[in-house]
Amino acid sequence: MKNLWRLIPILLSLIVVGCSLNPPKDAVYFTENKDRLDGYAKLYIYRPNMFIGGGVWPEMYFNETKVVGLKNQGYTVVFIKPGKYKIRTEKSSILSGMGNIPGEIEINDANEYYLLLDQYYCQLHYSNGYCLIHSGAMDYQRWTLKAKEEAIPVISNCYYLEPYVNKVTIVK
Repeated sequence: MKNLWRLIPILLSLIVVGCSLNPPKDAVYFTENKDRLDGYAKLYIYRPNMFIGGGVWPEMYFNETKVVGLKNQGYTVVFIKPGKYKIRTEKSSILSGMGNIPGEIEINDANEYYLLLDQYYCQLHYSNGYCLIHSGAMDYQRWTLKAKEEAIPVISNCYYLEPYVNKVTIVK
């Protein structure tokens, strides 16, 4: 029992450190990808910096094709065929409380798209909507397509993550 009490502070400190992981020192921050691929749209997928949940990430799938491990403050870019896609995720670690984040997007043409993993954590709100206490409880997690003008200020603070695949197509 005595050893168990010694182990608890170590586990708690690992959880706190895990929630505040920083990007690698050699991280390459957002730059627009100038490549084009005939018949494919360009899709930027990004996740802004969040302290709570920052040490874990979702493994992201489009129609069962594993695309990227979307780490905190990270982004990637893939080429995607126009069509409808179901999004699902798996947690990156058994210690993660992050479950499936389902979603659906429709890519209409071969243009540029920006997909945000939108997350918000708050338990107690002031009357004006500002968060008073962050308890670690999830208010929401969702996928949102954003306009370029809205996405650039946020994605500019994200670092590049290598995707598992560069092209995504609809699999029937």
